[in-house]
Amino acid sequence: MDLRWLDDFLTVVDCGSFTQAAQRRGVSQSGLSRRIQALEQWVGSPLFDRLAQPLLLTAAGRRFTPLAIGLRSMFDAAQHREPSCGPHTVTIATSDGFEAGLLPLLLGRIRRQFPDTPLRAVSRDERHARAELLSGQSLLWVVAQDPRAPIELMPELFHAKRVARDRLMPLVGARGGQPLFELPGTWQRPVPVIDYADGHPLATFLSQRLARERTLPHLRVACVAESMLALRALVAQGLGLGLAYESMVSEELRAGELLCAQPRWTSAIDVLMVRPRCATHTSPATAVANAIWDQTAELPEEPRHPPATSAGRGALLLSDVVA
Repeated sequence: MDLRWLDDFLTVVDCGSFTQAAQRRGVSQSGLSRRIQALEQWVGSPLFDRLAQPLLLTAAGRRFTPLAIGLRSMFDAAQHREPSCGPHTVTIATSDGFEAGLLPLLLGRIRRQFPDTPLRAVSRDERHARAELLSGQSLLWVVAQDPRAPIELMPELFHAKRVARDRLMPLVGARGGQPLFELPGTWQRPVPVIDYADGHPLATFLSQRLARERTLPHLRVACVAESMLALRALVAQGLGLGLAYESMVSEELRAGELLCAQPRWTSAIDVLMVRPRCATHTSPATAVANAIWDQTAELPEEPRHPPATSAGRGALLLSDVVA
């Protein structure tokens, strides 16, 4: 089987059209169709109902989709394999932004329950986190999910449960308790924005949020950050407005160094722990990871007041609840 066949198949599934898939793959539609036909011959059954409008998967296609995702993910993981940390180390993949916020709280709880287990935390994007779970490089994955836009987790491949809640907040630096920038800005003096680089999970979040506003604020992109840690530093230096998880900036909010620019833009975030349904290999760490999954309950949350703003309203911070 040619690895390109899997990419072709998954692109057609994503686009729902051979024409759009061919454009995305940069090949002719006839060439794409020939490769899909070759894959169907290899599978031994048609994967698409070509007479349906829009294009639909056949029963065989629906069964093959999670297998194709798993195979492609394992190929990706093999290309990005890192040295092993030993059979007893539990590797936990995490989304960008949690390494300085929620993750230490979760790891602290796990450490108290499993004091003799070595833990390793690695930051991964969604694609590589899924690949490492399926290949066994990572045993657990802690990831943020906007309930209104769930991440893609094939139930045939993964278990997921919520272990915490967080909030994604629009933040600005402050001096003397006053924000350095105030929305909505003006045409002459737009509010500078620190955006996330293309490919970051939050790269399009702000534009999607603004699409729901009746009156658009005056904004301009001042710079781009590759990570939430970098964005937090740039916001604190007064370079503009940026989005970050409340758990990452709780100390700065408490000290008044950062303020919420617009409480209405604050979004509730579910924090999920994910594990593969079927382990590709067994080790002492696999058994411990399963026990961690079973014993990790959701971090407690209490009612919170609106986040701190230039008006001086207080906020009950996530770290206050789980400390």
